[in-house]
Amino acid sequence: MFVVILTYTAPVEEITKMRPDHLAWLDEQYASGLLIGSGRRVPREGAVMLARDVQRNELEAALAVEPYLRAGLARSEITEFSLSRGPLLDLPVVGDADPDRWRGAFHTSLTMAKGAHQTRPESCVLVRSGQTQETKQGLPTFAGVSQESAAAQALCLHVVMIPPGGRAHAHLHADHESAVYIVSGEADLWHGDGLGQHMVLTPGDFVYIPPSVPHLPANRSQTEPLIGVIARTDPNEQESVVLLPDLDLQFAAYAHEPETAQS
Repeated sequence: MFVVILTYTAPVEEITKMRPDHLAWLDEQYASGLLIGSGRRVPREGAVMLARDVQRNELEAALAVEPYLRAGLARSEITEFSLSRGPLLDLPVVGDADPDRWRGAFHTSLTMAKGAHQTRPESCVLVRSGQTQETKQGLPTFAGVSQESAAAQALCLHVVMIPPGGRAHAHLHADHESAVYIVSGEADLWHGDGLGQHMVLTPGDFVYIPPSVPHLPANRSQTEPLIGVIARTDPNEQESVVLLPDLDLQFAAYAHEPETAQS
């Protein structure tokens, strides 16, 4: 088997633009049965892919047309290993031409392995709000439902507060959808490529933020806090946060903020 490690050599904005092509390439490799697993590195410095036991030149040929590598946005490292222990040994033998058998067996093996160290709750979990934490985005958040607090498997739910005159750092959430409900206050939301789009949010408004879309929320008021409820398809909440310092600096210059605002 092979482990392929991709390391990004270009800014995350360029990686994000190329991501749809990369996902299409991944779909092709899963359909062919070449790949049996993949995911991004944490922090977001690249990706890791697991390939089945094929001829090395077959893997190299597939990587030659991978969009990030072909465009010079990343470099790759291939490590071959001999699997000797673990649930992955139950995968179909090399030469099995049915990719569905590979995907099904791999999913079953991972489910068994995951169950050995992570337990899904069997009943409802109450999480009392009160504890706050500072996020990568630079905002105080009231801890709510997450993998850490409730063993959530596929979502998180928190209350966020932006102080008067405050804003978040420019950022995106790699591979995860977000939804926000405005409880009180009014917000400016700059979003999209270069933060070139803008909307105003008022109490009762909902907003959907697609995966990997740059955005920057700010409190419109200089006297009242902005409070919202945020849900995301990331049970670890902060794991998918990717800061965009270049956009942050551009916004600060646009808004005539003092340099200390970027510290």
